Amino acid sequence: NDTLHTEDRRRCAEYGRRLRARTDRDGIAECLADIREWLDLDEMLLLDSSLSYNDLHTIAVGHDPVWLNLYMREGFVHIDPIVNAIIEGQRLFPRRPLIQPQPDRPAANGSSLNPLMRRLIETAKEFGRPAHGYAGGEIVDGRFLFLSAPSARSCTDDRRFRVLGTLFPSLMRALSRRSNASKDANLSRRETHMLELLAEGFSDAEIAENLAISQATVRFHLQNLFQKMHSD
Repeated sequence: NDTLHTEDRRRCAEYGRRLRARTDRDGIAECLADIREWLDLDEMLLLDSSLSYNDLHTIAVGHDPVWLNLYMREGFVHIDPIVNAIIEGQRLFPRRPLIQPQPDRPAANGSSLNPLMRRLIETAKEFGRPAHGYAGGEIVDGRFLFLSAPSARSCTDDRRFRVLGTLFPSLMRALSRRSNASKDANLSRRETHMLELLAEGFSDAEIAENLAISQATVRFHLQNLFQKMHSD
């Protein structure tokens, strides 16, 4: 059943109005805190980034800043299947099917599991990251907009998913308004490296292998690179 109960619809409408009315960080964070408590989520995180460690803007409640800093610094964002799913066009989805560790077996070409993926799985276990919950996002003007709503407790029905699906557009618009992304055309170190590999004739797959990241992330960065190079 895709229909929300009357009280859930009322609260979604209320939070939608609040998110449209508040453009300040604290106001959006207060709304996230209320949604988090209402849906019994461990965290609520909105993230705006170009997937670069030094380019990260967040609005969050209940999150672990140490984990987030490590996640970006170690480059886990470039291999995370949740991030890849968003780059490939998924908007909102349950987290669990996407973060289950895969068996450590040789790939078709005989190579083992990507070392960065292995470290992501191991580090997530060390930090006790929740296995359940929801995630989603979209790409807007070359920016990666991300919603993370993890939960240690699985939900026996999809009510929370339906509620977040209703609120998702308002959450993305609020995050987009808060974005202070620079219009500077300077290329990042990773983009410069990709440009050099492209000039040498490397394919997307070869660039991904060279940088130990996913092809979806390569395409995201290349899109940003071309936009910068052709901007006025």
